[in-house]
Amino acid sequence: MSSMEHRCSQRLFMELPAIVHQPGGPDVPVTIRNLSTGGAFIAVSADRSALRGVVELELAEPGGDPVAFVWRAWVIRQERDGVGLMFDDRQLDARHSFLAEILKLE
Repeated sequence: MSSMEHRCSQRLFMELPAIVHQPGGPDVPVTIRNLSTGGAFIAVSADRSALRGVVELELAEPGGDPVAFVWRAWVIRQERDGVGLMFDDRQLDARHSFLAEILKLE
């Protein structure tokens, strides 16, 4: 049986370092593997793959100012090689701007 993905926005594949902040837990360094306005897939080391619930993803624009973006997200799936996140819609405009800047760099 195949699974069908329903995406409302373009997914950009990348290798971008970031940090996941867990309420009441340690900060976890991760690598963003793909990013869209709706979510992200992040690579997490095996010992940190138990991320659950609501988290915050902190990242900086590559090649730009060291301005950090922090986006609230829900962990929606666990994979062997990482974690799927779905973003909170409250910061949608900021994500659109960030992705537009990433596309300019390509």
